[in-house]
Amino acid sequence: MGKREITVGYSGEIKGNDSFCLQKAVDLIHKEGGGKVIITDGNYEMYNSLHIRSNVHVIGEKKAALIKGNIIRDDIDGYLGYGHTDVFVKNAEKFRKGMGIYITDDRSCCFYDTVATITGIEGNRLLLDTPLNHDFGEKYQGVVHTSFPVVSFVNCTDASIKNISIKGNSGNNVYCGGCRAGAVYMLLSRNIKVSELDIQDYNGDGISFQQCINIKIKNNTIKNNKGSGIHPGSGSVSSLIENNVICDNKEDGIFYCLRVSFSTAIENTITGNRRNGISIGHRDIKLDIQKNSIENNSDHGLFFREEKLCGDDSIIKKNKLTGNDLSYLEPPINTVIQDNEGIEDFLSAEKEIKAGYKAYHKGQDDRHLMLGREK
Repeated sequence: MGKREITVGYSGEIKGNDSFCLQKAVDLIHKEGGGKVIITDGNYEMYNSLHIRSNVHVIGEKKAALIKGNIIRDDIDGYLGYGHTDVFVKNAEKFRKGMGIYITDDRSCCFYDTVATITGIEGNRLLLDTPLNHDFGEKYQGVVHTSFPVVSFVNCTDASIKNISIKGNSGNNVYCGGCRAGAVYMLLSRNIKVSELDIQDYNGDGISFQQCINIKIKNNTIKNNKGSGIHPGSGSVSSLIENNVICDNKEDGIFYCLRVSFSTAIENTITGNRRNGISIGHRDIKLDIQKNSIENNSDHGLFFREEKLCGDDSIIKKNKLTGNDLSYLEPPINTVIQDNEGIEDFLSAEKEIKAGYKAYHKGQDDRHLMLGREK
């Protein structure tokens, strides 16, 4: 960690009350080789993501809060091609340089959408810092709106954020999926730590990380967001999700999306989410899920989606699964499932194996599994 330290906000070396002053402090520390950015107590309106850079560690004082601003929306004017670094809108006066925007249309979704920063405005043309990921057009109800992650790590290494509240203001924003957004969002980054945050009411996932290595998510409260609590995805490797409270989110508590491996989820409280407690899917393998309290979620406590290599070679031990809906599944291949409170006793494989199912429990008798129903 660099030795430089700067204080920003209502008091300190850089004064202000919005995302622009916070970003100025982060960029200054990054330019000087890294160090700490201390955000003083107060509410900060976010007109763009706080883009955390490599070797920068952001720490909030006790009452520092980042608040997502109200959405501004406008229609795309004309046709835009993949790789363009500008977008024409019908009412550019709504926007200002430095704002974060989200670009999409009826044909686009997930990674095809684009999140960018406005670097300039020329007439009704918004200049962008990021090339478009897709063709967009007026014909397909193309739209630009001021949606973005509140905190962002993109192409970033050895950085962190700690001890800050994030208020998503979901009632004045639209839903954004976790491929391009989240209250805290990480893409193509490594050695990132997110700790002691209070993340609430974001219109999307609480924390999303995609194509990342060595992510640590510890001691956070992730509550009442309109997507999943935590969304590991897209080939992320070696993550630690530890001692978080993940509750009352509209989708899953933890949504393992695609090709996630060597992820540990330990000692989390995952309750009251309106889909599954933990959902595991396509090529999500070598997971270590232990000592979690997974209770009172609206669907399954632990859900294995019917996808290839779903949960194979994993360890699921000493979790508490009560009060969830019923999930009736066989264990994945070579997965150890034992000592979990609230899981129904396994029935004999000879009686319960159904056509096309292969139940295998390494080192013990084959057996089927009921995950998440109260005894």
